[in-house]
Amino acid sequence: MIMDEFELAGFDEETCEQLRKISVDSGIEPDRLICLARQYQDDPHPLSEYTQLAIVWDIFKQKLWDEFKKSKIGKFMIRLADKLEAWLERVGK
Repeated sequence: MIMDEFELAGFDEETCEQLRKISVDSGIEPDRLICLARQYQDDPHPLSEYTQLAIVWDIFKQKLWDEFKKSKIGKFMIRLADKLEAWLERVGK
């Protein structure tokens, strides 16, 4: 049997199942989930619902930003912002 990323990372079967489900449902890369899970794995206090929500919100914002940067409108807006910044620097000097 071939082990997936979560099993290779050394998580127990229940945790592997939960991480697989999160990865499939959210589209978050397994490596990112493994890093997050390891960060809080040794914490003697279980994660509160608010902490879990904060983690998921941070991941969501990063995913949204990544998709925005790849989109046509995102590329246009970023280019426009760069040009505006350059213009403001010239005018301000």
